[in-house]
Order: sequence, then structure tokens, then C-alpha cells
Amino acid sequence: TSSHATTDGFYVAPGDNSDPATFPTDGAFCDCAADDDYRQGMSIINGLRLQVIRSSFTNTNGTAPEAGLDIEPNSGSASPGAEEIVIRDCLFEGNQGSGLATAGPAPTERLLIEDTTFRRNVGYGLMLNIGSRVTVDSCTFDDNQHGAIRISTSSTLVQSSEIMNHTGWVGIHLTGAEASQIVVQDSQFHDNTGIPDSGDAWIYVNADSGTDNYLLDNVFENNVDSDIANNKPEGTCAAGNLIDGTLDAPADACGTPPAVGFGT
Repeated sequence: TSSHATTDGFYVAPGDNSDPATFPTDGAFCDCAADDDYRQGMSIINGLRLQVIRSSFTNTNGTAPEAGLDIEPNSGSASPGAEEIVIRDCLFEGNQGSGLATAGPAPTERLLIEDTTFRRNVGYGLMLNIGSRVTVDSCTFDDNQHGAIRISTSSTLVQSSEIMNHTGWVGIHLTGAEASQIVVQDSQFHDNTGIPDSGDAWIYVNADSGTDNYLLDNVFENNVDSDIANNKPEGTCAAGNLIDGTLDAPADACGTPPAVGFGT
């Protein structure tokens, strides 16, 4: 347990970030708690085959980034900076930044997040930057101020998750050319009561997003204003989505999506 740490509650770092042979490898953090730490609940600077299981990261506040957990390979890192990371059955709540974030400049590759709750974080619940092969499976996103998930990674799968009670302007946000081969499927969006500006939505696809993206078989109920805003229709196909009881397009209209993500 870490509480009131003056910097990071847990700090996972290599001997030499340019040499993967020195990266922390094959480690597990189980039943850990980080609460009210100053900079981060946990930072993973570099790592290979690390797991974070049944742990909580809450109320980080003090100085940026103020995330619950940040995977952040530093400048000069070998690439990928972090690989085969599993986050399972964890809680990210009440952090002044995002609940869980990935950052660069070196990418994070093969990240699995499952059965995890993101609740009332001031940033996004989950902010994905710089990396690929990410799976978000069976997670709950509840009332995160900036939104549920920001995706600026490639080959990313969000499935069987619940996005609810958000009062900000977006649920899932695809942004930047890196956001390619994104599949959001079989998820529920409900009781999101923020008042988006005209054209905003609970899945929002930026015009600058990449291509080969799919929004499939999601259910939208009792949300305020728009449910899907697809500003890159030539790069993103939406079908089989049930919006307040009405199907947006036949479920097979998009064809077969690419095999994306990690660990599922």
C-alpha cells in the first residue's frame, strides 16, 4: 500500500531505458493500493510482461500528470518502451488526471485491460496515446469528467464494456491519424447526461482519425443528444448499433473487421 507519497506511489523503471535487457520483466503487482499520492499512483517507465491485478489507484492529486497509473516510456527509450502489460480487476477512481494513461515518446505495445472500473476521474477514465495492440474488455466507465476513453493508438479493441453517467461531452473519442484499425463493439452506452455541443456525441470520431475503424453492435439508451458522430465516414464504418431501439444499419453492412487488440 502507498498513501500520501510525495511523488509516485509505485515506480517501475529500468536500469537503462535504451537497453531492454534491463527492463523490469515478468513481474506482478497483486492486491496493491495507491491512494492520495502526489504525482501518480503508479508509473511504469519500462517493462515487459508485467501484470497489475486486483489493485486500486485512487485520489492522485498534486502535480501533473496526476493519473492513477501512467505507462510512460521516457525520451531515449528503446522501442517498444513497454510490452505485454496486463491490467485486470482494478479500480481507478477520483484521480485528478486520467485513471489510466499511456504516453510516449516510445510506444506501449500489447496492452490488455479487463474487468476494470474507471470512476469519477477528472481526466479521461482511460487515455491511450502512442502504441498498438490494445484490448479493453468488460470494463466499466462511470462519470469521468473528460470522457470514458480517448484513443490515439492503432489496432485497438474495445468490447463488452459499459459507458454510463458521463456529464462531459464525449464517451469514446477517436482522434489523430494513429487511431487506425479501431474496433468498438458489443458495448453499452447509457444515462450519459452531458450536453454536447452540436455534432458532439458519445462515440466521437474526429475528422483527422485514421482508417479501417469499426463501430459495431453497440447499444445506446437514455443518452442526452447525439450517440454517434462519425466525422470520418470514409475511414469508419458503423453498423448494427441499436440507438434508442432503432438500428443504424444492418449488422453485416460493414463486413468483417480486422483482428485487433491483445490477449483476447
